[in-house]
Amino acid sequence: MNVRHDGDRDHESQVDPMSLVAMLLGGLAAWGGLGWLVDWALGYQGLFLPIGLVLGAVGSVYLIYVRYVRS
Repeated sequence: MNVRHDGDRDHESQVDPMSLVAMLLGGLAAWGGLGWLVDWALGYQGLFLPIGLVLGAVGSVYLIYVRYVRS
């Protein structure tokens, strides 16, 4: 049976859900960790951690949009 694949077209149509979860958690962990580190270094309690978490979530959603929706 000959199956003709359209190269990139088939590859882009299959989105791995675990990669989406990994991107979201990675952004939250990286930016949240950076916010926690800034809080710890400057002596604040809970100022930059929420900012980092929000930036990580927004950045991750944007990267997912660019990679899977806009392409």
